[in-house]
Amino acid sequence: MAPTLAVLGRGGPYEMTAFILMAVATYNQSRIALTKEEIHSLKDIHHIDPVPRMSLEQWAGVGLAIAMILLAGWREATMIMAL
Repeated sequence: MAPTLAVLGRGGPYEMTAFILMAVATYNQSRIALTKEEIHSLKDIHHIDPVPRMSLEQWAGVGLAIAMILLAGWREATMIMAL
């Protein structure tokens, strides 16, 4: 089967795009920085830096990704019901 643009009529490509958008919008939330403070005593203190807050653009990306996932699922459901 040769690839065609008819695949854009299905929900799959939009779901994949939404999942990629979600990953890109939350890129800085997956970072945990373990830092070490040097103390002149017998033990060192380790602590985890807090995760940075998400910006308005990141929240917009998350919202758009969720909307795309819902719409793609709705599109697939309507295609199945039309069979």
